[in-house]
Amino acid sequence: MAGTFSQIYIQTVFAVKNRDALIQPEWESELYKYITGIVQNKGQKILAINGTSNHIHIFIGIKPTCCLSDLIREIKKSSNTFIKEKRFTHYNFQWLEGYSAFSYSHSALNQVIQYIQNQKEHHKKKTFKEEYMDFLKNLTLNLMTIIYSIGLMNKINIKYRQSAMRAHHTTPKESNDDGHDFATNMRPLRGHLY
Repeated sequence: MAGTFSQIYIQTVFAVKNRDALIQPEWESELYKYITGIVQNKGQKILAINGTSNHIHIFIGIKPTCCLSDLIREIKKSSNTFIKEKRFTHYNFQWLEGYSAFSYSHSALNQVIQYIQNQKEHHKKKTFKEEYMDFLKNLTLNLMTIIYSIGLMNKINIKYRQSAMRAHHTTPKESNDDGHDFATNMRPLRGHLY
């Protein structure tokens, strides 16, 4: 089949330097339109954009050829210049260095879009820091589940490979401190799934 099919959905979050409350309601929609234009001109699709006075969320459908860090760098650099040229604020506006990015499945699209659209309401109850810590907490729980699952799969894989090696009279080239084989240093076993 010719062509490439992908479904890559990334929510990015970045803040104003020092988390200063510089994004004002009077001009934030103009900023969001400008950022939307940047994303679209780079061939990507904005699914949602919103934020508060000190940070923004951008939900993007990206192509596999897109380098997310380059896209975010361009968004921050260009929007920073845009804000200064428009003289939206008398303060020295800058984005905080860095960003966060979270990927989502297609089934979560509506939930994430709604979450981003309700940022102002949401932040009446939670600070940016509390929101961010919740993201990291959820990510850590999900990551721990993934790591645990990978660990179980690795143990199963290692035991299978060890029994397959005994059957083929082969030995591992290296092992790590806990005695487990490095999968990358194992000789392939032809005709076996591993």
